[in-house]
Amino acid sequence: MYENFRHQYPALAAVADARHSEAFGTFEDGTIFLWFESLAHALNAEMRSSKEDIKLDAVFGYFDVAFRTGNQEVRNCIDVSLVENLFWGVSPKLAVPAWASLPRSLKQLFTDFHGRSPKLD
Repeated sequence: MYENFRHQYPALAAVADARHSEAFGTFEDGTIFLWFESLAHALNAEMRSSKEDIKLDAVFGYFDVAFRTGNQEVRNCIDVSLVENLFWGVSPKLAVPAWASLPRSLKQLFTDFHGRSPKLD
């Protein structure tokens, strides 16, 4: 999943790489889960930028398919490293469109962990 995502979304992967390097130093195979946490922070930054041309629905769709078709390790990575870290520091106004585009499976993971949706108003 890591290599496939990098191939499909190189610009976003580069942002996650920079965040990962800043937060954790060098990348090693054992830190792949942490890289997806860095990716969540990159996605949060995209949400906060409020650029109208940002299309997170394709990225969220990618992870929806990966979650539904992946093995337990992939599903756990998406749940714990990515989804649990989404929407941190994103204002309610900017979270609304991103939450609307989040597939049901990922919304369920988020609400299962946080006990509610992100603050949307």
